[in-house]
Amino acid sequence: MTDLDTVDDHFRALYAHYVEPEQLLRNVLAGLPVIAFCGHTWIAKRFIDNGELPLCLYCKEAYAAGGWA
Repeated sequence: MTDLDTVDDHFRALYAHYVEPEQLLRNVLAGLPVIAFCGHTWIAKRFIDNGELPLCLYCKEAYAAGGWA
């Protein structure tokens, strides 16, 4: 696996990411940045990915390792 610090943010923006639901709701409504399980940070403008982007593998691994899966 590639070290997350070396992954370009533009590259990460091409994927759908996992975010804690409470954080997503609160931050989208407030216009604040959200932090994905992989560490990618951005200002989300919608709650759900409509399937047009592939899932971030780093988020998927973090989700499974955290016991959420």
